[in-house]
Amino acid sequence: MFDSARRLFRHLVVYGSADTAAQFINLLLLPVYTVVLSLTEYGVLALVLVLEAFLKIVYRWGFDTSYLRLHYDCRTDEQKRTLAGTAAISMALGNLAVVAILWVAAPFVAVSLLDSAEHVWLVRLLAVNLFISSFHFLPLTFLRIEERSRAFAGWTVIRTFGTIAAKLVFVVWLDMSVLGFLVADFVLAVILLVGLSPILRRMAAPRFSAAAARELFAVGLPRIPHGALHQVMAMADRLFLGYYLPLDRLGLYQVASSIANGLKLYPVALSTAWSPFAFESMRRPDAKELYARMATYAFALMAGLAVAMVLLADPLVRVMAAPEFRGASALIPLLVLGITIQASATFVSTALHIAKRITPFPIITLVAAVTSVAANVVLIPLFELQGAALASACGQTALFAATWYFVRRIYPIPYEAARLIRIALIALVLAVAGVVVQTSLSFGPATGVNLLLLAAFPIALLASRVFRPTEIARLRQWTTW
Repeated sequence: MFDSARRLFRHLVVYGSADTAAQFINLLLLPVYTVVLSLTEYGVLALVLVLEAFLKIVYRWGFDTSYLRLHYDCRTDEQKRTLAGTAAISMALGNLAVVAILWVAAPFVAVSLLDSAEHVWLVRLLAVNLFISSFHFLPLTFLRIEERSRAFAGWTVIRTFGTIAAKLVFVVWLDMSVLGFLVADFVLAVILLVGLSPILRRMAAPRFSAAAARELFAVGLPRIPHGALHQVMAMADRLFLGYYLPLDRLGLYQVASSIANGLKLYPVALSTAWSPFAFESMRRPDAKELYARMATYAFALMAGLAVAMVLLADPLVRVMAAPEFRGASALIPLLVLGITIQASATFVSTALHIAKRITPFPIITLVAAVTSVAANVVLIPLFELQGAALASACGQTALFAATWYFVRRIYPIPYEAARLIRIALIALVLAVAGVVVQTSLSFGPATGVNLLLLAAFPIALLASRVFRPTEIARLRQWTTW
């Protein structure tokens, strides 16, 4: 079991290192963006990102999940190549129709969402960008299947650092405002499609199978309402803030979210490494016990990173944003809470994919979306930005509760509840203490105390015996990756 953990976390480090470095550079560039863009322009950018998040779900047709899962049911290389070819052809035809619809509807979308017809080309360029980038995930998923994590990370580096360079050109140097972000994405989408095309040609046969298409859509289509409702839950805070408050307030919230979302690098990297590992391990006799143990280790690391983000929120905002964005630090703890809960739900939901039970996903996200919308309607008028952050956490909590309900009935895993609860309590106590310190002391003393609280997290885990002596001894042996 320790060898499995070592293998999983080795891939996790490789998957995450490129994104971590890129996110760090993005944070370093945040002061540049907050000087070039006004609070109102940040508000427009936030709404464009909301639209992008919804459209990505449509453009992928759920194939990002169904292709990965069905690949492991294929017995021959020809079956695998036919499956990939069918996925590519189906997406190409479907997404051409989506682009045509969005091109015609762009004026209506721009006025309805962005409150101005002058943003019509933002919508049209976004539609084209997503069509091109929808073909990236197939070859990248293939690299994950082959456990070529270094190659995957290499393409991630090219995509992320290339996008950063392009944004500096189009947003900062050419001063193209929000349009510059989309132009930069377009340039990198084309470059990546050209670079990944050899992998796509190798993995996909140029043929279409009606049987494979039926399977892809059967497993993938339920992911569309699930994904759309998931985005309702995740993005409702920005939509309602745009309705209730001026765009400059939404811009402040967007900056806080940008910083807090740095925490998402870990669960994204973990999910990238975890899905192929879980599917490959599902036939092991001790598979459920393996999943449970991995969950304990993964959650401990997630909790530590969340504590660090909360305790360092104020210094991060002071370093990464212009002075007028200083109020963002008060929003980060609640945003971090929601991200941590969401990451836990994503990890647990793998059990439903293993069981090939996809139909609960729309129900899960419907519960979460309704909770999120209701919480935003109630809390934003009362607490404004803090209310939006709290409403986001409420939606994520509903997501986890609904996911847990179905997992326990379909594919129960004996999670180590006692250890997980101890980890969560230690993290919560330290995070709350850090928020109290930050609001009670001036910046210098508060930062010093919070650094001590951060150092206390691993000490508290050891003192409360979250990890057994045998586990600690084995962890010390992991000196070669």
